[in-house]
Amino acid sequence: MKVNSKMVKRFEDQVQSVSKALMVLEALAKEPDGIGIIELSDNLGLNKTTVYRILTTLMIYQFVEQDKNSGKYLLGLKVLGLANAFLKSKDIRALIR
Repeated sequence: MKVNSKMVKRFEDQVQSVSKALMVLEALAKEPDGIGIIELSDNLGLNKTTVYRILTTLMIYQFVEQDKNSGKYLLGLKVLGLANAFLKSKDIRALIR
């Protein structure tokens, strides 16, 4: 895919906190049994305080939940809502092909 200079500039304008939050969500998606802050921080190369703040914000919006017994973090129900909205907006048969 050819990338024009406007698109390159757009990628340079990314919001770092949003990028980090998306990294956290993607990491949680790979951990069906949950993951702790230290391990998540180490895996992503992010400061523990940063990871804690991102997780706290995502919990407020129900994109992440914390297991009461283990203390580990997992994806929350809002992620399912996003997936459902995506699927409703697409022709599933076209996606499968």
